[in-house]
Amino acid sequence: GVPSEISNGTANFSTAVNTAVNAVTEASTRYGTVKAIHDYLCDLITYEIDSASPKNQTAYSALVDHETVCAGYGTSFKLLCDKFDIPCVYVSGTGGNEAHGWNYVQMDDGNWYAVDVTWDDQATRSYDFFLVGRTTTAGEGWPNGVANTAFSQSHLPNGQWLTGCTMPYPELNEDAYKIPITSLTVEDLTAPVTGVAPDT
Repeated sequence: GVPSEISNGTANFSTAVNTAVNAVTEASTRYGTVKAIHDYLCDLITYEIDSASPKNQTAYSALVDHETVCAGYGTSFKLLCDKFDIPCVYVSGTGGNEAHGWNYVQMDDGNWYAVDVTWDDQATRSYDFFLVGRTTTAGEGWPNGVANTAFSQSHLPNGQWLTGCTMPYPELNEDAYKIPITSLTVEDLTAPVTGVAPDT
C-alpha cells in the first residue's frame, strides 16, 4: 500500500486545491478570474526563503503550508489557471539578478502577459507585476535593476527548470494588458493598479 504520509499529503493537497478553486470561483471574464487567482494567492501565502520543508519549491508548500518561495507561487498560479482552462506557463530565469520564477498567461485578446505573484505579494498587495508586457516598468520603491526598468530587463527567462532541460516560452506582449471596458467592475475602477489599463 501507499505509505500514510504520502496518502495524507495527497489528500491535504487535493483539499487545498479544491478550497482554492471554490474561493476563486470563475468570474464572468478571464481578467476577473486571473485577478481573483492572483489576489487569492497573495492573501494566502507568505514568502519564506528559510523554510526547512523539502516541498518549498512546490504548489503544495503554497496551498497547504501557506509558506513558499517564487516556484511555489508560480506553480500554484499555473495550477489554478489550469483549473479554469486559462493558458498559463511557469517561467524560470532571473528576476532582479537572482534565480526567480513567474508566469505568462494568455488573455482573451490572444496575447501573453507576465504575472509575478511573488513580487506582488507585499504588505499591501501590489499590481506592479500583474498582466504586464515586455516594456511595462515597475514604479518607485523597488530595488535598483527593478524600479523604472522594463519587465523584459528585470525578468530574464532562461527556461532552465531541470538540469539539461530548457523550456521554450510564448512571446510576451510588448505592452501591459488592456482591460476591455465591458470587463471593468467598480473594484477595478477604484483599485490602484499600475500594470493594466482600461482599453479606451
